[in-house]
Amino acid sequence: MRSLSNIIFETKRLIVRPYTMDDLNHFFKLNGDEDVMRYIRPAQTLKQTKEFLQKIISDYAFRPGMGRWAMFSK
Repeated sequence: MRSLSNIIFETKRLIVRPYTMDDLNHFFKLNGDEDVMRYIRPAQTLKQTKEFLQKIISDYAFRPGMGRWAMFSK
């Protein structure tokens, strides 16, 4: 289940919020997909994705209001 706490903003169709570790499977679907990542960087393994997600989450404390955000359709 997606956490709706700490919503950064929302529109009629979208919710944008900080990532949590609960997002790992969704995050891996993107980062592990070679077609999605083709022009960004090499696709990551689940372990690499987990480490990357942990870094993103820890960076929120050092750079409040900045970073990568999870975006979901309502």
